[in-house]
Amino acid sequence: MKLNLVRHLPNVPPKGSQSRILVVVSDFNSIVTDRLLEGCLSELERKGGAGLTVDLYRVPGAMEIPYILSVALPEKRHVAAI
Repeated sequence: MKLNLVRHLPNVPPKGSQSRILVVVSDFNSIVTDRLLEGCLSELERKGGAGLTVDLYRVPGAMEIPYILSVALPEKRHVAAI
């Protein structure tokens, strides 16, 4: 059985809404993370449409991801973080 959870999520945020999504991706193992980012952005475009703004942060490795989240999320500019 193949399950793709993204396909089972509702359109959040709804198409046409003016929303910001925070995406943090590691440069480490970029062969994998670049493909994950490509799929993520493609799905966000499909679900969110033109009203969606994606703020993309690239970090050297996984250890920096919590730091970026701890700085960016308290500002409450984003409706979600990936």
